[in-house]
Amino acid sequence: MQYAALLRGINVGGNNTVPMAGLRKVFEDAGHTGVRTYINSGNVVFDAPRARTGDLARDLEEAVHQEFAVRTRILVLSGDRVRRIAAGLPDDWERNEEWSCNVLYLFPERASPDALTRFSADPEREETRYCAGAILHRVGRANVGRSALYRLSGDLKDAVTIRTARTARKLAALVAETGKR
Repeated sequence: MQYAALLRGINVGGNNTVPMAGLRKVFEDAGHTGVRTYINSGNVVFDAPRARTGDLARDLEEAVHQEFAVRTRILVLSGDRVRRIAAGLPDDWERNEEWSCNVLYLFPERASPDALTRFSADPEREETRYCAGAILHRVGRANVGRSALYRLSGDLKDAVTIRTARTARKLAALVAETGKR
């Protein structure tokens, strides 16, 4: 079965450094196959026997800590969920000079439509949608500093890992490719 693992808060501003080649090896040493990483921000696509995503996440968090001495939360999603989230993004939601478009992947304790209310987006400036355990967010570049994403705090702040819409789409494509091997 195909999965994607999203590591929270690694390789940001020179902190929690985890090299992608080493990360691939950690996943392979844990018995996973078809391991691929995407960009240097902790995105891993892999095959594993059917398992509970929470169990996979806990095992991988410990393996990453043992190998790199970095404590990070890892969100493991089934390939189907990764594809559903990417499919939920409107086609015109792209990061460009006018727009910032992101996916806030929610950890299990906050993965419900109620997260959208706690996110507190201003509908005058930004668009949000809930989709399969994620908040899809688009805001005009001129309003990024006043957006709900910029003000993210409280119990929601520690329960998300954020990727651009482009990365979300690429992860869905990688999961699909991994499944065809």
